[in-house]
Amino acid sequence: MIKKSLIYVPLVVMSLFNFGCSSIPGGAEPPPSFNYSFSDKLSLSDSEKNLVLTLLIQSEVERTPFEPTGNGRKMNHSLLVNDSLLSYFGLNSTFKHQFNVKGEQLITVDKSERHGQYSKDSDPYCLLCDDFGFSDYIEKLQANLSQRLESQLLDFYIHKSAYISISKDLNRIADNSIVDVVGLEGILPKVLVDKLNDGVKIYGFYKNPPRDYYYTLDLAKQNYNLQRKLKLGYQVKAKVERLHYRSKTKYFVYDQILNEGLDSVQLNISDMRFNYIPNSFSMSDKSMDVYVVGSKMHINNKTNEYLTINSVNTYYDESNTSNNDISLVVPPKSSGSVNIIDLENSGNAFVKVVTKDQKVPYGFSVSYSDSDLSKRLTLFKINNYSIQNYYN
Repeated sequence: MIKKSLIYVPLVVMSLFNFGCSSIPGGAEPPPSFNYSFSDKLSLSDSEKNLVLTLLIQSEVERTPFEPTGNGRKMNHSLLVNDSLLSYFGLNSTFKHQFNVKGEQLITVDKSERHGQYSKDSDPYCLLCDDFGFSDYIEKLQANLSQRLESQLLDFYIHKSAYISISKDLNRIADNSIVDVVGLEGILPKVLVDKLNDGVKIYGFYKNPPRDYYYTLDLAKQNYNLQRKLKLGYQVKAKVERLHYRSKTKYFVYDQILNEGLDSVQLNISDMRFNYIPNSFSMSDKSMDVYVVGSKMHINNKTNEYLTINSVNTYYDESNTSNNDISLVVPPKSSGSVNIIDLENSGNAFVKVVTKDQKVPYGFSVSYSDSDLSKRLTLFKINNYSIQNYYN
């Protein structure tokens, strides 16, 4: 009898692995089916409702965390929360429960699945599967959510309405904004400062705000009250011709409960650079007229002889760029053109602004020969430009 018992026990265990265990009572049990209906007259979208639901779930998990137990001892496995999906890695199964709001219903979808490698059974709630109390936790969570969801949706709706209301007043705040150039006085003429003021942008409208900017649960008090504070970002975004600058976003908090706002906002701009290159440039001597637009130099030969262009130098700010590989012969009383350094598209057009009256040199020199090729002639001209040439 002893030998038969020793043989019988492993056979029973093997049969459990080979034929599954769903037909044998015991193991993990799923939470009761859940479908909570509520009245919704707030005209909130399902995505907004699920946003509130997700934050409620995250808050509830922090307030009352899941503490798995097994055989009288605590387990070390952790609960995973991914938005409104809660997952727990149990014995032989991963238990997953997805919460969702559709219309006027809060539902839970059981997405649990087996991960045991020895069983052909797909039932996550089998005899050898253990969720260590996770189903009980889900059942309690369902009850808590059903008690709090409607009040939170109402709070969210009130907050959304207030957010939209205050967003309509943001234009007034923007109109009163001041671009503060402290430490840079006298750098820009008033017309440019006005353009920068007109280009102040405010971020934080309800259209597409980060969710934690306008809706956060007060976890410290554990009363799920809304903190009705709007985080608004101000930045200079004006597109000003010829001017490049940096402007960091400055954040402020508008408290809707206290009705505290800002009558004006001071912003800093830095690293101002200006394009002093004129739209056109011309120079001439007794032999030729030269006209420059963009990266093209046009040459008009006024003589009765052939002119040979040998090289062109471009002068701008503190740089001097040579173009020596020019091969251009301009017939008498004719015109020709050569390509020159394209400062506009090379990224070298913008010069750091120190004062609005600073002078930046710009010009050209052309080395050429007439019929006497042994003699080099030079046409040279530089003009100084300031911001005042473009903005008075």
